[in-house]
Amino acid sequence: MDESEIVIGIPEDLFNVKLPNSYLLKYYEDLQRRTFWISDEVNDDLMYELSHYILKWNAEDKDIPEIDRKPIYLLINCQGGDLDAYASICSMIELSKTPVIGVAMGLVASAASLIYLSCHVRLALKSSYFILHKGSAALSGDFDNIMNSIDDYKREVEKMANHILEHSNCTREEVESHIGRDWYIRAPEALEKGLVDQIVTDINVLI
Repeated sequence: MDESEIVIGIPEDLFNVKLPNSYLLKYYEDLQRRTFWISDEVNDDLMYELSHYILKWNAEDKDIPEIDRKPIYLLINCQGGDLDAYASICSMIELSKTPVIGVAMGLVASAASLIYLSCHVRLALKSSYFILHKGSAALSGDFDNIMNSIDDYKREVEKMANHILEHSNCTREEVESHIGRDWYIRAPEALEKGLVDQIVTDINVLI
């Protein structure tokens, strides 16, 4: 055989060849571009995975000036989720020296909206919208434990309100008067209120 020839082996039974899972391929391609989708419930699994990659990418960038680092993109279309998980994710985003860019892709609600607000740069599709509220909780136990849980939840609601105030130009009166129920904010209004930095009008911003 000529050494310049390339031998390609073809399986005898092509019907039994298992191709890679297309979803996983897309997932790992996105990670190569530092693009992470938040589309499922905000929970501990999401917190562990996203925190892992934020730490990983910051470690890779350790010797690169912050202004020259390749940003992390969080593409968000999510109905919300767990209180503790969102708080941990927000802390990791805020600690990240590598820029984290949040992109509102559709519905960004509850815990997901608070994660979005922690991003260093906040973009939104013109059709996206936000739902802010105090959340909900189910309590059980004896009287003292329930009262302790209520007190703790009140503190968490205050933290949520402060988080919104710190990352927008909303007034405290406005926030406190609206988050007692579902507060719907469409992208143009979110831009006016400072929740969004820019509405995306050019796809090149995202690729």
